[in-house]
Amino acid sequence: MGINEREQKAILSILSSALFGNALELSDDLDWDALFQESIAQAVFPLVFHTTQELLPEEVKRKWEGAFLQNLASNIRVNAAHASLHRLLTEHDIPYVILKGCASARYYPEPELRTMGDVDFLVDTKDLERCSEILQKSGMSRIDDGTHDCHRTFTFQHIEYELHWQLTGVPTVSGEKILTYCEDILIDAVKTDNNYGGYIIPSDFHHGLVLLLHTASHLTTTGIGLRHLCDWATFAERFTENDFCERFETCLKKIGLWELAKILTKMSACYLGASPKRWAAGVDETLAESLLNDIWHGGNFGEKDPQRKSYSVLMTDRDTHKIEDRGVVQALAAAIDRKAKLYHPRMAASHVFLPMAWIAVCCRYSLRVLTKKRPWMKFGKDARIAQERKELFRQLKLFEE
Repeated sequence: MGINEREQKAILSILSSALFGNALELSDDLDWDALFQESIAQAVFPLVFHTTQELLPEEVKRKWEGAFLQNLASNIRVNAAHASLHRLLTEHDIPYVILKGCASARYYPEPELRTMGDVDFLVDTKDLERCSEILQKSGMSRIDDGTHDCHRTFTFQHIEYELHWQLTGVPTVSGEKILTYCEDILIDAVKTDNNYGGYIIPSDFHHGLVLLLHTASHLTTTGIGLRHLCDWATFAERFTENDFCERFETCLKKIGLWELAKILTKMSACYLGASPKRWAAGVDETLAESLLNDIWHGGNFGEKDPQRKSYSVLMTDRDTHKIEDRGVVQALAAAIDRKAKLYHPRMAASHVFLPMAWIAVCCRYSLRVLTKKRPWMKFGKDARIAQERKELFRQLKLFEE
């Protein structure tokens, strides 16, 4: 799905107006259908419709209005689910904290316009089993396969709940430092309210870390959408320059996320109209433009490019989360070996049966391709695009102290 530069500029101007009250600049010859499709793919449609509804041609407005009401209804349901979860866990004395979701929406001028997904929340490891049992007794069904290294997934009334016992995106390199900074996340959490009830959110400091970890985790895999950039832009805007640096600079430099914070802040100023920050002024504008193009090409979580999971296998080490220089064969072998140890730990532990675990992983992948749950890898194209994205992401110095 392509989009012209004209519609790209229009979406950015709309978001700038919606989030920061800047003047709206739209050309007279917009392709409204392309703009609609792109705003959906970037998970920012409610903001786009709400800001432009009085300017839309009547036939376009009717079409968009139906989609907006559906999205708004979904947001209401997910917001209400956050409040229901709070009541359930509080009743059973389980400390928890919401990750992203409502915690991110509260920084928006109009929180109900942030597109919501599932309900992500974190509990202490010692409460994991008891919490899982309580969720299932309340009517939720567990739907994950038990192999994820930091969360379990449940569903209830078409809403997914991700029960985390560890933050997503913590690498083996600098991981101990990150976990040290986050060890008080449940203690420092605060209660807040919206129109649907109360819930527990991280402190500003911990929410900033969660946003950066989540962004870094998806950036080099499926990719991020404009929604991620909006989340960061509205969050960073709440701080004065000195306050942000005092709270975050030392920590982020130690764990290797300071460059990512700077580039996201630079992009927020350049493309969304957020206040420019001196501490991010030195970011290369060419780098900011390249990262924005990566967002345009991929969409939210790779909505526009399902092959991105294939690229990521060739780009990053899943443990360190760093960009790797391995060749295609080495990268594939490492990925198969990792999956073998994850899905078939007993076979993988034996030198005799390890090849059988590798074969089982390959069969599993082939089955997922045949059932259209995963696309086939196109080695030539995937390797070329992976190399191009490697060069981009190296400049972010992710998790380099």
